[in-house]
Amino acid sequence: MSSPSSATRPSSNARIEQVISHAAVLEHARLFVSHAGHGSVMKGLWFGCPMVLVPWGRDQPGVAARAAALGVAEVVPRDEASAEAIGAAVSSAFDDEGMRERALQHSERLRKMDPPAAAAGLIEGLL
Repeated sequence: MSSPSSATRPSSNARIEQVISHAAVLEHARLFVSHAGHGSVMKGLWFGCPMVLVPWGRDQPGVAARAAALGVAEVVPRDEASAEAIGAAVSSAFDDEGMRERALQHSERLRKMDPPAAAAGLIEGLL
């Protein structure tokens, strides 16, 4: 892994960090570009952030497909990923106010849930 000092100098509106939490970025983000990992997509949804997803493998194509079906993501298949394709997806997502609204609706829905209590209730129902 390269260190921040080995990266090219970022533009004036960017910073390079070795580690930063998703929350620190996503609570201020307008768009999230990701590899479509389940955890990343769920964090994007939690913060109501529309996404551009480039799935690489494992469960990522399915996660990306589900996010697209929810109307909260543009998906660029890995074998079609180029600066032009990703740029077009970013532009499309930025221009889609409905996508932002749907992402915020899913954020609201997720924040109302209590997964530990729901899981405990299901387990207790089996006893």
